[in-house]
Amino acid sequence: MLVRMLPSEIENKWAIINHAIVNCLPAVVGSDVAAQMRAINNMKVSLIAGTLQAWLMYEDNKVLAVGITGVAADEIARETSLVIYSLYGYEKITDAQWAEALNTIKKFAKALKCSNICAFTDVDRVREVAANIGGVLKTFIKWEV
Repeated sequence: MLVRMLPSEIENKWAIINHAIVNCLPAVVGSDVAAQMRAINNMKVSLIAGTLQAWLMYEDNKVLAVGITGVAADEIARETSLVIYSLYGYEKITDAQWAEALNTIKKFAKALKCSNICAFTDVDRVREVAANIGGVLKTFIKWEV
């Protein structure tokens, strides 16, 4: 079962959320420790403010995975997307569990009037699951400056 944490619950679950974020950061902000620390702080502030959302996947009161989402605007298409900024599994998650979680996320995105859900990854298992549950895989290119 996937549960969205309320902003008021973030501090109480921060150790679990922080561990997940830390393990996803190198793919997002690189290996610079100062940049990682800023990103962690920015995410925590945004989670507490409610501009980002933390999601915990549970089974039998055990946390299986943590995800962080946020809404991003596409100024050209004039639409919004729910972006999955980080996704971390504490345990092996089945495709069926991911599909169930995606359905929950879709309902949330639809309620926010988002046109789609998107994520960036370089993890083969995430790409495999995304394809298995109906995701359209595209290539993301990034240059550091």
